[in-house]
Amino acid sequence: MGIRGMVSHNYIMLVVLICVNFLCMSAGSLAWTVLGILVLAGVLVLTYRHGMAMGREACGILKTVGNTHIGDDPKKISSFDKKFISQAWSISNGVKGMLATAVVPYVLSCIYIVMMLLGDGTDIPTIIARVASWLFALPYWPVIAWKYTEFTVLEWPIVLVLMVSPFVLPGFTFLGYIQGPKLWKKTEEAMAQGKRRAKAKSRIVKKNKPREQKPEI
Repeated sequence: MGIRGMVSHNYIMLVVLICVNFLCMSAGSLAWTVLGILVLAGVLVLTYRHGMAMGREACGILKTVGNTHIGDDPKKISSFDKKFISQAWSISNGVKGMLATAVVPYVLSCIYIVMMLLGDGTDIPTIIARVASWLFALPYWPVIAWKYTEFTVLEWPIVLVLMVSPFVLPGFTFLGYIQGPKLWKKTEEAMAQGKRRAKAKSRIVKKNKPREQKPEI
């Protein structure tokens, strides 16, 4: 999985969180706070582990590409799919995946905050921007739901949620993704150990195998 895989997974998790929070909202602010935080914590753990899996897979691709000694030889480069090469592990790919996920909700939040500061918050464009930014921030709203049940005001806790929330899910994916080299090293060690055990087992089998006696002529 490359950058597109990171973005798609983050948005799938975001949609799941939005749907769950819609269900929890009807239970009251206290229940919403508790259930919402628990669900958010669980999804963040899953997102982190998924990022680890993507990082390990990307390191495997990097190892495959590196073993070919591509260099600047156009013939060797053409032998690989460019999309395959772009999925190789790198910090820049992880950062790109994080920013690509966060850019839309972050821009919407900025637009909404500016419109609230410049107007009274009752015009149609501001209401549309409010609904859009609130949907993206809904999974993180349980953190402040005990105090803010409405989204019509603009106080610093709400601004903080709007500004930070776009980076939470992709941030956990990125934290898992950068563990890729460490996980791939463990995978290689396990593979090498497995090969050594297989060789040792084959030697034992050969040693214990009864010798065939040739018939006397």
